This record gives sequence, structure tokens and C-alpha cells, in this order.
Amino acid sequence: MNACKKVAARLVAGISPAAQVLMLPTEALAERNYSECAPMVKKLLLGFVIAAGLLHLGLAAADDDDDDGDGHILAIQHDVPHISTVPAIEGEPVKLFAWERVRTSNLEKFQKDPPTGRVVLFIHGGGIPSVPGFDLDYKDYSWMQSLARAGFDVFSLDRTGYGFSPRPEMDDPCNVNPTQQSILIPHPLAAPCAHSYPFRLTHTDSDADDIGAAVDYIRALRGVDRITIAGWSGVGPQVGPYAVKNQDKIDRLVFYAPNYARMSPTNPPAILPQSGFPMNLRTRPLLEAEWDSQVACEGQFEPGIRDVVWNRIMDFEPVGRTWGPLEGVMRVRTNTLWGWNQTTAPTLKIPMLIIVGRNDTLLSQGRDLYRDLGSEDKVLVEVPCASHFLVWETGHKILHTASKHWLRHGSLSGIHQGVFTLDADGRLTPVP
Repeated sequence: MNACKKVAARLVAGISPAAQVLMLPTEALAERNYSECAPMVKKLLLGFVIAAGLLHLGLAAADDDDDDGDGHILAIQHDVPHISTVPAIEGEPVKLFAWERVRTSNLEKFQKDPPTGRVVLFIHGGGIPSVPGFDLDYKDYSWMQSLARAGFDVFSLDRTGYGFSPRPEMDDPCNVNPTQQSILIPHPLAAPCAHSYPFRLTHTDSDADDIGAAVDYIRALRGVDRITIAGWSGVGPQVGPYAVKNQDKIDRLVFYAPNYARMSPTNPPAILPQSGFPMNLRTRPLLEAEWDSQVACEGQFEPGIRDVVWNRIMDFEPVGRTWGPLEGVMRVRTNTLWGWNQTTAPTLKIPMLIIVGRNDTLLSQGRDLYRDLGSEDKVLVEVPCASHFLVWETGHKILHTASKHWLRHGSLSGIHQGVFTLDADGRLTPVP
């Protein structure tokens, strides 16, 4: 043990403060009969590098690190066949909207050789459809295109109730939350009205079945056994229960700002569907008010980005864009959740990267999830000057680069477990 500590001390003495990458000379250790020290030396040196602030992810250079000269990213729509288990349309054949981003040069390659370890499926949260959230085609904001440029085959899915996937009972404005129907007066409603479908629309199992249909479709399409699932916000209670039951189909997980309620129900209610109404509304002022409440830094978001975001959301709202105020509304389906809590999360063994903005009201939930997860490979990254809407903020490339590192290595610069802050310069700092 003392000999190993001496080896580590000699190596530490030789580290330059300007170092950004640390390579351990394991061959040299073996030549000195110290090969048995390698695991301990690695751990000691990693701790030193983190404490000294020398660990960087290289945010500035990471985007094109796998670029083979083909800068063209294809956009491909897929219709995922599925027999719905959503109560309003249970048993009906439906097609779920999926979207793919992949480099032109990789598509033919992936059709011949399965891209094992390089297939990613994005799952949206409770409000924003997948394309506006993950593939905002504006400057370098698209998370999907960033991963595609890095050599991944990247898909996203709209679950039932979102975008161009089926939206049963949601074209009837009378099915809006009664407390929000005034938003729709005088157009399209003349006065408040009773629901034509007095139930909550989806539930944990129907969401999991939508996700499972997409996962199996993509696995068959690309000939791989496992894929990575990434997502935002409601990805927690949407993907979490599915992942717990399908760990053999998932390689890694990347959750940004995930919802997680430790004390939520483990089992479904006795009666489904639950009584209520099929949808809520989200207006642009409501969305921006939520965002504004989490803005604490100068330049946290770019002027004009909100126009781009809202217009892209409305591209996926063929009905909602014609309702209410001139700018339209988002229709957000209601659901019933269970199965993602302090009982089930410890059974999840899949490597998971959690990223949460330090200004996000869900920061504490991210910390709870990190503590409860059963995976040995789990890292929580807290991002300064970032909100729940980091995907559309000036620090968005932190998401892109951290996820690339995790997808490739199952770690962040050799770190497999811990809680850190990650700043725009790519510096990882432990959180006490």
C-alpha cells in the first residue's frame, strides 16, 4: 500500500496545472512491478485532478470530434405501428410519430452494420413535443443533430397526446380543464361547456407501451439489442417505470431535469381511467413566466430565442395554434402516474447521467433520484446559470457534450459516480 502511494505521489508531482487530460502510464507501472497499484493510483489521481480543478470535458472542441467530413444531417420521419392501450382508443391500431437524425454517410453504414452502442431515443416530457425540445433547428441548439454529427443514430418519439401522434379526445375544446376554458372564449368556445370524455387521457402503462413500441421498432430497424434513452423533465415518470421492467433493452440513460417524487404510488389505482378531463392548456405567457422565474444570470438566454421556440411548438400544434389568443395554445394531455419512487428506483441498474440546472425548481428531485438509484454508474451534473429550459439557453452545449461523453464511455472523463457542477468552460467540480 505504501509503495502504491509513493507511485501516486510521483505521478502527481509531474502533473502540469495546464493539463486537461490525464493518461496513466500503466505500462510503465508494470515495468516497475507496480501493476497491482493501477486501480488505487487511478482513484487517487482522479481525486487529485478533480480537487485541483484540472478535469475538463473539452466543451469547445467536442462537437466535431467524430466528424468524417460529412456535415449533412438527414431528417427522416418514421410511423411506428402500435396497438394502443390508451383507454380512449384501447385496441385500435395507431401510428406513433418518430423522428430520426443521422449523418448521410452513416445511414448506409448503419443499414449494413448494426450501430451497437450508437443508437439513441429521445423521449419528451409532459408539455413539449419531441422535435421542438430536442431538434430545434436554430444555430447549434439541436441536441439531436449534435449527437448525429458525433456519429450517433438519433431518434425521438411523440407519445400519444403530443405532436403528430394520435391525440384522442383532444380536438374537442370542451375537454379542456374547466378552469382554463376561459382562455378559449370567444374562440373556439362561446361559453364554458361540459366534457365529452370525463377522464384523464393516458397512464403509466399506456405511456410505457408507447415507448416500448418505439424501442422495439428501432431495435429491429437497426439490428441492435440495446439502445440508449435520453429525455427531459417528465422523462422520469414516463421512462423510469419502463426502464425498470426492460433493463435488457437499454444501454444507458441520460435524464435532463427529471421529475421524481420519492413518495409517489408504486401501484396503479384500482380504477382506470381516472375521472377528470383529457387535457390542460399551456399558453406562451404561462411558459415564459415559468422560464422567467428560473432566470438568474445575465445572458442566460438569447434574445429572440423564445419566438423561435414558440413558432416551432406551434408547427406541431395543428389544432391548438387556431385556438384562443392570436399566438395559439399548447394542448397538454392529462395522465395518471405510478411506479417511479424510492421503492422502484433502487432496482434500476442501468448507468444513468442526470443533468439539472441549478436554477431549476426540480433540482432537489434530481438529487433525490441520484441517491435512490440502484446503478453503480450514476453521475449527477448540476449546471450553474441554467433553468429547466437549458435546451434553449446559451449553455445548451453543456447538455450536448456531457451526453456525448456518457454515451461513449459510460462516464465523464473517467468519473462513474458522484455529484458535480459543470460550467460552460467544461470544468467539473465536486459538490460537497
